[in-house]
Amino acid sequence: MLPSPLPGILLNGASGIAVGMATNVPPHNLRETVKAAVALIDKPDSSVAQLFRSFRGPDFPTGGEILSTRDELKEIYEKGHGSVKVRGTYVVEEGKKTSKRQRIVPTYAVINEIPYGTSTEQITVKINELLDKKKLPGVVDVSDQTTGKDTDKGKVRIVLELERDADPVAIMAAVYRLTPLKTTFGVNLTCLVPGGEGSVPFPKRHASLTELLRTWLDFRFETFTRSLTFRKRKLDERIHILEGYLAILSAIDKAIKIVRKAKDRADARDKLAKAFELSEVQANAVLEIQLYRLAQLELKKLQDELKEKLKESKRLGRLLKSDKLRWKEIKQELEQLEKTYGDKRRTRIVGEDEEHEFDPAALIKREDTHVIVSREGRIKRIQTVSDLAKVRVREGDEIFAVAQGSTLACVCFLTNLGVCYTLRINDVPATAGFGEPIQAFFNFNDKERIIRVFSTDPRLLLDPKAGLVVGSSAGNVVRIPLDNYLEPSTKAGRKYASLRGEEEVVGVDVPEPDHEHVVLATSRGNALRIPLDQVPETAGIGRGRRALKLDKKKSEQLVALTTRPKLRAETTRGGEYLLNARKIDLGELGDKPQEVLSRFGFKGPQPLEPVLYELEPEEEE
Repeated sequence: MLPSPLPGILLNGASGIAVGMATNVPPHNLRETVKAAVALIDKPDSSVAQLFRSFRGPDFPTGGEILSTRDELKEIYEKGHGSVKVRGTYVVEEGKKTSKRQRIVPTYAVINEIPYGTSTEQITVKINELLDKKKLPGVVDVSDQTTGKDTDKGKVRIVLELERDADPVAIMAAVYRLTPLKTTFGVNLTCLVPGGEGSVPFPKRHASLTELLRTWLDFRFETFTRSLTFRKRKLDERIHILEGYLAILSAIDKAIKIVRKAKDRADARDKLAKAFELSEVQANAVLEIQLYRLAQLELKKLQDELKEKLKESKRLGRLLKSDKLRWKEIKQELEQLEKTYGDKRRTRIVGEDEEHEFDPAALIKREDTHVIVSREGRIKRIQTVSDLAKVRVREGDEIFAVAQGSTLACVCFLTNLGVCYTLRINDVPATAGFGEPIQAFFNFNDKERIIRVFSTDPRLLLDPKAGLVVGSSAGNVVRIPLDNYLEPSTKAGRKYASLRGEEEVVGVDVPEPDHEHVVLATSRGNALRIPLDQVPETAGIGRGRRALKLDKKKSEQLVALTTRPKLRAETTRGGEYLLNARKIDLGELGDKPQEVLSRFGFKGPQPLEPVLYELEPEEEE
């Protein structure tokens, strides 16, 4: 352990990994650290909260902003560990016209500070990746223009050229979210502390700020005391020599005569020591004295030096006798170092800043578009569709569904396994090709297939409170709210129906305000119409109730469901049958269905005929 007049572990920070433990100490501001140490000298029982009157937390040489609040920082330094949210900073610059023809003046977002531990290269590489994937709309180009002068000042210069009318705040919120311009610094104040006289240092896990400073101050007091002891010993040795010089110089002729008559050096030393009552050290020093120092001027210098040394020795003696005086000296030394080397804080503590909350919708170009879903499960986005027959699909494939809406809305894909996958329409790839497999966006299971697609655009979702009417192959029906499925989901999707064994969802419908009934069709060619308000409702994932009686001996299953006036169903003979709700007797939930087809049954529903709607212009929020 090397003595230091300042707590280097806090000023410089430290990081490392050992066996079974790690440390990650951020750097801190010299002025704040010294003030905290002085406060602990004045009041040894100070708490972290009291030290935080002058101490504010990490201060990184690269600047930036800390988004953690003061209370959060205080808790970190009380517990000795935690996470500090850090981000870089930027300014908006307006370009200058290079010629009279250039009417549009570009806007630049210039990143001038980055988080500690990151580099300009890491940030620019990530931004370029986002640009290549078209995930950062509004940015034309990015360049690292950092120079040596910038780095000397702890600054950088990463320039983002923005499109006309682009919102710099929204774009930088995305840059913060998607790049290392915003990071988390994990604070772990684990360190080695002195183990006392004769013992080795031992690890202290998650030390608090007061423990760190207290340990350093105690160590500083010990090394300062040793320093005083060493200096006083050296002073006393010098004083002893000076006193010997002055004793000889007061009778120089006598001393010279003794030396001239001596047999050798040892004899001269012994005779001088006896004649002038000198110690062996003093006598040796006298024998080595240079002749010019016998002059009266040199005598005066020796007398002045002795006086000065005696005064300093007494001062050091008083310090060594008083702990209070030594702490006062240490405090004065700290305050002088702060005055000499202290500088302004570089990292600002701003706490949570709502201005840069990331809103993915803010980067999306608002426009109406069409999501095309093929029977094979390929999806793509086309802005304008005048004729579905002209939409390009792979050979042998066909259009299964079309979901229209704003790029800010979402499209929901409901599957036969009771899972809803929700994707923002803007994230559906825009292409004139065949589209991408939906498995590229979600984790589909084996035998999982899309059975219903709908848009969450409020202009098409006429009654969001109506929810979904779901029917399973076991004959159960249930009504669930839509609220849980309107926002983008993870790749795993969200369950909307509870199924057992080999049971599947055979029909999902979104009732419209004028829909009053549910039409059900079975594999034995039977059908039932029940009131919509009899379908049991649930607040979340539901299984519902048995909607109709099925002939279990003949393995009868429910195969189709709709809330619309008509149900197009495929028969077991491969044909198509149109079930008109008005021609089916109105029954009750759980009734026996009536026979519709006598010699064959229904296989399943035919896909709804895609319809192109004329959407009213959206109102700007």
